[in-house]
Amino acid sequence: MKRQSGSLTKTKDLLSFFSPCTVFLLVIGMTACSTFQSSQKEEGELVMVKKELQEIQKSISDINLQIANSENNIEFLEARLDELIRREGTPSGPSKVVPEESTKLEKPETVDRLDPELASLEPEEFYQRSIFFFNQTNYPLAIRLLRRFIVENPSSEFADKAQYWIGEAFFVQGNFERALREYSLTIEHYPDGNKPPDALLKRTTAYDELQQPGKAAKTLEELVERFPASSAATVANMKLTKRNKE
Repeated sequence: MKRQSGSLTKTKDLLSFFSPCTVFLLVIGMTACSTFQSSQKEEGELVMVKKELQEIQKSISDINLQIANSENNIEFLEARLDELIRREGTPSGPSKVVPEESTKLEKPETVDRLDPELASLEPEEFYQRSIFFFNQTNYPLAIRLLRRFIVENPSSEFADKAQYWIGEAFFVQGNFERALREYSLTIEHYPDGNKPPDALLKRTTAYDELQQPGKAAKTLEELVERFPASSAATVANMKLTKRNKE
């Protein structure tokens, strides 16, 4: 009992040794230490959340890249397929029995024959009619109609698209030099349109076909610099990365 009383006395003496100010500072120090540890824990959790968010953003970016690549190649692949079918003479669908009275070849469509019909069409319908002949691989007629559409509707929202498809018509026929010029017109005449990014991307493909990889790479860089937010720029970045690894 005496030992316990003595210990208690020593504790009281020790506490009395410290001033109230010192005790206050000790309490503050202990509180600050606890707060620091809590802050470190929160920072660790924040780092983990940021890391998970970066991984999610990377996954989304990869998916967007795949979508952009597909969207920019679908039109070209369809046109290329039509051209291959035309060259090889392979029917694009199931064979049909042609009645004898229909075996005589009809005269190909011409602008002159189409004039009465075209005169009654609205600009958008005229444009769609031009694309119809492109899809039918009647490229000379499609080009003439698209040029006529541009002359008659220079301010149309479809004007840049019409110019772009003229370039595509030459491209699928293997006239890459002429395609380059037509793509350039799309870029120069319609800088605020929807098709200049796609035209730049196709210029790259045309340069590759002409065995000019240096010009192709510069065109990709121009596309990324001028239209960084476009889906075509996403594809261009992917192509540049691939070229740098080769």
